[in-house]
Amino acid sequence: ARGLATLGLGDYWGRTPLHEAVYHLRCDVVRELLAAAPDALDLLERADRDGATPVHVAAYWSKGRGAKPGASARANKILDLLLEVPLAGGASLDDARSRRLARILDTRDVDGCCPLARAARADGDQLFMVARFLAAGAAVPGDAPAAAKARGNDRVAALLRDELALDGDPALAFDGDDDDVWAAATRGDALAVRAKLARQPGLATVPDVLGRTPLHLAALCGNVECIRLLLAHGAADDDGACYSAAASPEAQFALRGRT
Repeated sequence: ARGLATLGLGDYWGRTPLHEAVYHLRCDVVRELLAAAPDALDLLERADRDGATPVHVAAYWSKGRGAKPGASARANKILDLLLEVPLAGGASLDDARSRRLARILDTRDVDGCCPLARAARADGDQLFMVARFLAAGAAVPGDAPAAAKARGNDRVAALLRDELALDGDPALAFDGDDDDVWAAATRGDALAVRAKLARQPGLATVPDVLGRTPLHLAALCGNVECIRLLLAHGAADDDGACYSAAASPEAQFALRGRT
């Protein structure tokens, strides 16, 4: 009993034995720790000093250079073991256990990332991990598709955009190409901006992963025609930031009266 009481204790950095077992991809140790714990969900809820739970640690894993053979399969198996905890031993997912699982999936680390967001930002295409988080009921942060695309994880970005569309945010639905309205506004491609807004008008006001709207990017690059298109589709410069950042008097004139 004394040994069981130490399962949830962390080291100087707040890392529990489960944190370490997940980090080292030890499926056997993860399984034993979860089986031995009086309340395995409690182990999943423990966060280290960086705010990371063992579920975050599983999501940190990436297929970067130097990854050992079989590491991908072990990481995916560990994530399965962790997300199966609420139903371990044939337990039903009652309201209390469901709420605890939801809190685990929504826990933010020191960078403000939930486990799903961390997996979307990982090196390598973590499609299985992201799909597994979605199946467990994880919510998709609005900036996750752009973050995944910025890391070159196009399949993950597509999945997350589709999930956001299903959740009632069609403005972020993946349109199947390798471009987006932010890039089109930056380079001044008014035809591309017009085409994308015709299909998804809500994109006019959606910020990218760095918080920049298409209007801000168009103003920054002095793309007057794009500015006019975006304003016509509901974009606004409420705080005057676009006007201040505008690259030319012509761009400022297009924004005048809309600040």
